[in-house]
Amino acid sequence: VSVEGVEPGQTVKGNLQLAVTATVPGGGQVDRIELFVDGRRNRTAKPGERLAFDASKLAAGRHELRVVAIEAGPIQSQGRRIIPVNVENHTGK
Repeated sequence: VSVEGVEPGQTVKGNLQLAVTATVPGGGQVDRIELFVDGRRNRTAKPGERLAFDASKLAAGRHELRVVAIEAGPIQSQGRRIIPVNVENHTGK
């Protein structure tokens, strides 16, 4: 599972657009991509769709983004990428 649009340890704010690519060994197909924030499912997308994520809805500080690719078929194997981020939602006055 590869994720573009955010790097581990990055400070983020506002809207993020995550582009996810995943491959299944043996030529299987990815059924869906799920985004978990701090252990809670936040979004689901089909392969090739971007995951939109609004970091401004989180408290400032450290958070964990977990992107999970789930294989199609009766045995739904999973691959994942865990990305720790720092959220900064300060607005200038």
